[in-house]
Amino acid sequence: VPEGWGLFVQSRAGQTQTDRIELRYGRLKLNDLVFALPAGAAKPQATVTIAGKRVAAQLKQSGEEVRLHLAQTVTAKEGDVVQVEIKW
Repeated sequence: VPEGWGLFVQSRAGQTQTDRIELRYGRLKLNDLVFALPAGAAKPQATVTIAGKRVAAQLKQSGEEVRLHLAQTVTAKEGDVVQVEIKW
Protein backbone atom coordinates (compact mmCIF):
# COMPACT_ATOMS: atom_id res chain seq x y z
CA VAL A 1 0.00 0.00 0.00
CA PRO A 2 1.63 3.30 -1.05
CA GLU A 3 2.04 5.66 1.90
CA GLY A 4 3.88 8.56 0.29
CA TRP A 5 5.72 9.92 -2.70
CA GLY A 6 8.68 12.14 -3.39
CA LEU A 7 11.72 12.83 -5.49
CA PHE A 8 14.87 10.71 -5.91
CA VAL A 9 18.09 12.47 -6.96
CA GLN A 10 21.48 10.81 -7.53
CA SER A 11 24.76 12.54 -8.34
CA ARG A 12 28.39 11.47 -8.65
CA ALA A 13 31.57 13.52 -8.42
CA GLY A 14 34.97 11.86 -8.32
CA GLN A 15 34.74 8.92 -5.92
CA THR A 16 31.60 10.11 -4.14
CA GLN A 17 27.98 9.28 -4.86
CA THR A 18 25.12 11.15 -3.20
CA ASP A 19 21.59 9.72 -3.18
CA ARG A 20 18.66 11.82 -1.91
CA ILE A 21 15.04 10.94 -1.33
CA GLU A 22 12.94 14.05 -0.70
CA LEU A 23 9.63 12.95 0.79
CA ARG A 24 6.99 15.34 -0.54
CA TYR A 25 3.86 13.66 0.82
CA GLY A 26 2.98 11.00 3.38
CA ARG A 27 5.53 8.80 5.10
CA LEU A 28 8.15 6.20 4.22
CA LYS A 29 9.25 3.30 6.44
CA LEU A 30 12.89 2.39 5.86
CA ASN A 31 14.77 -0.78 6.76
CA ASP A 32 17.15 -1.17 3.82
CA LEU A 33 18.43 1.07 1.04
CA VAL A 34 19.99 -0.37 -2.12
CA PHE A 35 22.06 1.55 -4.66
CA ALA A 36 24.26 0.78 -7.66
CA LEU A 37 27.86 2.00 -7.76
CA PRO A 38 30.05 2.40 -10.83
CA ALA A 39 32.20 -0.53 -11.94
CA GLY A 40 35.45 -0.68 -9.99
CA ALA A 41 34.16 1.07 -6.86
CA ALA A 42 35.88 -0.79 -4.01
CA LYS A 43 35.66 -0.64 -0.22
CA PRO A 44 32.78 1.84 -0.08
CA GLN A 45 31.86 3.66 3.10
CA ALA A 46 28.47 5.28 3.60
CA THR A 47 26.88 7.96 5.74
CA VAL A 48 23.09 7.96 6.10
CA THR A 49 21.10 10.94 7.39
CA ILE A 50 17.35 11.29 7.75
CA ALA A 51 15.94 14.74 8.47
CA GLY A 52 19.49 15.88 9.22
CA LYS A 53 20.15 13.19 11.85
CA ARG A 54 22.77 10.52 11.30
CA VAL A 55 21.41 6.96 11.22
CA ALA A 56 23.53 3.85 11.86
CA ALA A 57 23.62 1.42 8.94
CA GLN A 58 25.54 -1.73 8.03
CA LEU A 59 26.93 -1.77 4.48
CA LYS A 60 27.24 -4.87 2.32
CA GLN A 61 28.63 -4.79 -1.21
CA SER A 62 27.93 -7.38 -3.90
CA GLY A 63 29.58 -6.40 -7.17
CA GLU A 64 28.22 -2.99 -8.12
CA GLU A 65 25.29 -3.21 -5.64
CA VAL A 66 25.48 -1.67 -2.18
CA ARG A 67 22.89 -2.56 0.47
CA LEU A 68 22.57 -0.46 3.61
CA HIS A 69 20.69 -2.16 6.44
CA LEU A 70 19.55 0.40 9.00
CA ALA A 71 20.20 -0.47 12.65
CA GLN A 72 16.50 0.11 13.31
CA THR A 73 13.41 0.83 11.23
CA VAL A 74 13.02 4.57 10.62
CA THR A 75 9.92 6.38 9.39
CA ALA A 76 10.57 9.48 7.32
CA LYS A 77 7.70 11.94 7.17
CA GLU A 78 6.56 14.60 4.74
CA GLY A 79 9.28 17.21 4.28
CA ASP A 80 12.11 14.92 5.42
CA VAL A 81 15.18 14.26 3.30
CA VAL A 82 16.89 10.88 3.32
CA GLN A 83 20.50 11.37 2.20
CA VAL A 84 23.16 8.75 1.59
CA GLU A 85 26.74 9.69 0.79
CA ILE A 86 28.91 6.82 -0.43
CA LYS A 87 32.67 7.21 -0.87
CA TRP A 88 35.13 4.68 -2.29
